[in-house]
Amino acid sequence: MQRVIILSALFFGMAGFAAAGRAKPVEIAVMEFASKGGITPQQMEALEDMLTTEIRKLGDFRVIAKSDLDMALQLEQRKQLVGCRDDSCLAEVAGALGVRWLITGNVSLFGKTYLINMKLLDVPRVRIASSVSKKIKGEQDQLLDALPGMTREMFESGGLLDLARGPELTGRAPGRPFSTWGHVTFWSGVGFLAFGGVSAYLAGAAGDDYDKYGHYDDLNASRNWSGLMWTGFGLGAALVTTGIILWALEPEGEPSTSLSAGPTPDGTGMVFSLGGRW
Repeated sequence: MQRVIILSALFFGMAGFAAAGRAKPVEIAVMEFASKGGITPQQMEALEDMLTTEIRKLGDFRVIAKSDLDMALQLEQRKQLVGCRDDSCLAEVAGALGVRWLITGNVSLFGKTYLINMKLLDVPRVRIASSVSKKIKGEQDQLLDALPGMTREMFESGGLLDLARGPELTGRAPGRPFSTWGHVTFWSGVGFLAFGGVSAYLAGAAGDDYDKYGHYDDLNASRNWSGLMWTGFGLGAALVTTGIILWALEPEGEPSTSLSAGPTPDGTGMVFSLGGRW
């Protein structure tokens, strides 16, 4: 039995590391590109489809394209989308979709020169994370040749390539180690707390057996389980606290987590609650 409990504690602890290390696709919404002359709506749709394909080639990205937007947004939201071009308006649309990153752009024709602009919007911060512009002289098919390189340049300067290649938690920006280690320590701590709870139960059961039968083996077992109980509770509390502190160290605007405590309505106990966004 003792081996089973110890293995269970190790399992819970390692589960925290596994959960923190799992990668999750980076979600990006591609808005409808604007044509400012020289290119038809059908050709703009073809460019958007090509952009979606190029993004998926770059890494572990989940792209929400125009067709997905039509299905995801309600009728009233679609009406609001008409004429939505400024960053704050686009951020509201992306927020309704639950994505952090959004791409928009436009194509213009000046004489025989095309100008293509694309920008990557960081939705929670309502700021432009990266943008690229390129002048292309020649025929329309040269737009197709330029799009892959522009896409990669925009993603590299915005940091999304590193984000897609490493562990991804709820679309956080790259270079944020606090959140990852926060998950590792917090959920490992939860595992040790669970182990402490099981040890407390077994210590109490062994103590009851000693009181009933007077066997010293039961007394020793109760003492051993009590020691494991306090070890589990101590390590668990320390790790959970460390995880919460690491989450609190995230920059403003990042997903956060909070822990609160208070008395029960009848005043006979305490209630602990964990809240936040992952």
